[in-house]
Amino acid sequence: MKLKIVLIAGGLGLASLAAVGAYAVSPDVRQGVAAGQAAITLAGHRHGWGGHRGGMAKRLCSDARNEQVEAAITFAETFMAFTPEQRAAWDRLTGAVRAGSDRVGETCTETEALRAEKTMPAKLALAEAATKTAAAVLGDVRPAFDAWYATLSDEQRKALDDLMKRRRGGRRG
Repeated sequence: MKLKIVLIAGGLGLASLAAVGAYAVSPDVRQGVAAGQAAITLAGHRHGWGGHRGGMAKRLCSDARNEQVEAAITFAETFMAFTPEQRAAWDRLTGAVRAGSDRVGETCTETEALRAEKTMPAKLALAEAATKTAAAVLGDVRPAFDAWYATLSDEQRKALDDLMKRRRGGRRG
């Protein structure tokens, strides 16, 4: 479950980065927000990543995972106007995200037999493997994201933060 949340958040986060890029090339932040939200919606629906019970692990363990990551990166780069410092940090971030996706794929391969079992010990072992992978991926992606975020201007940070507030339906937290 936590692996699902980390990967969805990562995909949504990358797609939402497009809003910052759109803001960077547009005088109107609302265009950036709309572009980022459109990317999030498209990426999610393209691969059927809704709340369909029981199908998330199957989708995470398919090529759709890498396709969604690449689609989000490509979309964001289409709108980004990178400074050299931002570009370098962005490249490190996308490298960490891609490596994380590969790591998820490795975990999927290693736990294939567990996913087929219907016993509680197998379910707990699968949850443990997913949680460990999610923590490891987040441990690599978060510092890269923080470094990239630090390169953004105050206006770009605000645009990204505002987008995520809107994406969560205006909830605080």
